[in-house]
Amino acid sequence: MNLLGYVCLILVSIACLGGLALALAAIVRRSDEAARSAFLAVHAVAALAVLASLSLVVLLVTRDFSNYYVYSYTARSLPFAYTLSAFWAGNAGSLLLWLLLMAVFSLVVLRQLRREAPSSAPHAAAVLLAITAFFALLMLFGNDSNPFLRQPGAIPADGRGMNPMLQHPGMVIHPVALYLGYVGLAVPFAVIMGGLLARSPSSAWLPALRRWSLLGWLFLGIGNLVGAWWAYVTLGWGGYWAWDPVENASLMPWLTATALVHSVAMLRRRQMFLGWTVLLAVFTFLLTIFGTFLTRSGIAASVHAFSDNTFIPWFTIFLLAALLFSVVVILYRRSDLRSGKRLDHLVSRESSFLYTNVVLLVITFVVLWGVVFPTVAGALHGAEVGLDPNFFTVATVPLALVLMLLIGLCPLLPWRGTDTPRLLKDVAWTATPAIVVLVVLLAVGIRKPYTLLSFTLATFTAVSVALQYGRGWRSRRRAAGVGWLRAFGGLVWNNRSRYGGFLVHLGVIVVLVGITGSYAFKQVVDGELAQGEVLEVGRFELTYDGLTVEDAPDKQLARATFTVRHGGQVVGEVDPVKEYYYASDQVWTRVDVRSNLAGDLYVALLAFQGTGESVSIRAEINPLVGWLWIGGGVLVAGGLIALWPARRSRVRAPS
Repeated sequence: MNLLGYVCLILVSIACLGGLALALAAIVRRSDEAARSAFLAVHAVAALAVLASLSLVVLLVTRDFSNYYVYSYTARSLPFAYTLSAFWAGNAGSLLLWLLLMAVFSLVVLRQLRREAPSSAPHAAAVLLAITAFFALLMLFGNDSNPFLRQPGAIPADGRGMNPMLQHPGMVIHPVALYLGYVGLAVPFAVIMGGLLARSPSSAWLPALRRWSLLGWLFLGIGNLVGAWWAYVTLGWGGYWAWDPVENASLMPWLTATALVHSVAMLRRRQMFLGWTVLLAVFTFLLTIFGTFLTRSGIAASVHAFSDNTFIPWFTIFLLAALLFSVVVILYRRSDLRSGKRLDHLVSRESSFLYTNVVLLVITFVVLWGVVFPTVAGALHGAEVGLDPNFFTVATVPLALVLMLLIGLCPLLPWRGTDTPRLLKDVAWTATPAIVVLVVLLAVGIRKPYTLLSFTLATFTAVSVALQYGRGWRSRRRAAGVGWLRAFGGLVWNNRSRYGGFLVHLGVIVVLVGITGSYAFKQVVDGELAQGEVLEVGRFELTYDGLTVEDAPDKQLARATFTVRHGGQVVGEVDPVKEYYYASDQVWTRVDVRSNLAGDLYVALLAFQGTGESVSIRAEINPLVGWLWIGGGVLVAGGLIALWPARRSRVRAPS
C-alpha cells in the first residue's frame, strides 16, 4: 500500500501537468479534441487521488506501522473513529485530503461548466489543474508532506498514538468541514478566472459561481462553529474563540466569502457588482491559501499549527503567482468588469449590500493585520512581539454592531430607491420592540453600552426578519387559499434563496446574542476544595464529593465528582476529568458542562493532591452560550435551504 499510494501521487502530478498542457493547448488552438483530452486528465487525477486516499485509509485501519505516518498518529488502542480521522491529523495526511477534495471538486464543477458554460470550461480546467498540481508536487517534494514514507529501521510493535487534544468528536468533523470550505472556495476563483479569460457572459457561469460560493461558505462556517465548540469543551479555559492565528485564518475567508455570496446575489438579481464579485472571489481564494500556509509554516504560534517552516518558500511562491495571475487577468479584462447598472440611491437595498460588503472587508483587514503584525513587528525589531487578543475584540465589536444594524435595515429598504413613508412605518414597527428591550435592560441595571446595543439591535433585526416572513406568509396564504402551515412551507420552498438568506441572518443574530451574553455576564471562580467543602459560583453551589482513579489501556483518568445545588436543591452532578496518556506522557483536561437555555455551568479540574484529598477547580457561569450553537444551527439550516437546487423545468419535445 505504501508503494501504491506513492505511485499514485507521482501519477497525479504527471496527469495534472499533462492536463494543464492540454487545457492550454485547447485555449490557444481552440481545439475541442485537446479540451476533451484535458477533461479526461481531470478524470484521471480524480481517480488516482481517490486511489491514493484509499491506500492511506487501508494503512490506517490495518495499523500498518511500517508506514511512518501511521506510526506517528495511531496506536493499537486508538478507537476506530479516531484511527480514521488520523487521515487528516498530520501535515502529510491533511495535504492528501486537500488534494483529494480538489481533484473531486474539479471533476464535478467541470462537468457542470461543460453543460452550462462550455466556452469557459477549458480555461477553468487550466486553473483547477494548476492548483491541484501545486499540492501534488508539494506532497512529492516538500518536507514531511508524503504520507506514504516507510518506517526507517525495524517496524515497531505499536504507534505513538494521537495527540490527546485531538481525541474528541470534533476531530471527526471540524478539519473535514474546514477543508471542504477551503477547497470549495477555490472553485469560484477558477470559475471566474475561466469566465473572464474566455469572455463568457456572466449569466453562463453565474449558476456554478453561486452554487460553489454558497457551498464553500457553508462548510467553512460549519468548520468554524464546530471548532469553537470543540475548543469550548476541550481546552478548559472556558472560552470558544481565542483569536488564535490559525482560528483567524479560517475566519477571514469566511468573512470575505460572506461578502462574495452577497455580491453574487446582487449580480444574479440586479446585474450589479460584477467587479466586486471578481475581486472578492480572488481575495477569498488567496486567504484560503494564506490560511493553509499559516497552519503549516510555523510563522505564527498556534496550538493548531503543524509548524514546519520549510513550507514557507512553497506557499510564498504559489501565493505570489496566484496574485500576479489574478491581477493580470483582471487588468486584461477590466473593460468587461464595468457593470451595466449603477446604484440609483444611497439609501436602498442595493446600497445596503454594498455597505455590508465594506464592513465585512474592514473586519477582515482588521483580523488580517492582527495576524501578521506580530510577525512583521518581530522581523523589524529582531525579537518576538505579541499582540493582546483584546485588540481583536475592541476593534471588531463596533463593526459587528454596524453589521447587525445593516442586517436589520436591509429587508426594510426597497430596491432602487426609498419609499420614505413605508420605510419610516416599517422602522417604527421594528424599532418599538427593540426600544422596549432597551428599557427593560436599563431597568434591571445593565449599563455596558456594547451589551445594550447588541441586545437592542438583535431585537430590531429579529423583528425585521419576522416581518418579512409574516408578510410573505400572509400573502401566500391569501393567494393560494391554503392553511397557515402549508402556506409557510410553500413560501419558503418556492423562494429558497430569499427566505434561506433571511434564516441565515437570523442565525447570525442569535450567534451574536450568545457571544454577547457569554462575554458580558460571565462569572469565573477558582478554588481549592477538600472533600465535603463547597464552592459558590453565581447561584450554584458545588460540593466536592471525592476523586476516583480509573485505568484504561492507553491512559489513566482521575475523575472528580461534585454535587450541584441551585437554591439549596440538588440539581445534579458534574464530573470533570484529568487524563494522563502513557505513550505521549501528556496530561489533558476534560471539562464537564451542564447546559440549558439560560447558560452553562462549566467546571474544569485543574489539579489534585495525593489521592484526591483536595482538588483545584475552575467553575464558570457562561450565560446564553448555548444560543451560539443554536444560532449556528439556524445559520446552517438557512444556508442549506438557500443552496438546495431548484427543480429543473422539463421541456417537452415538439410532436
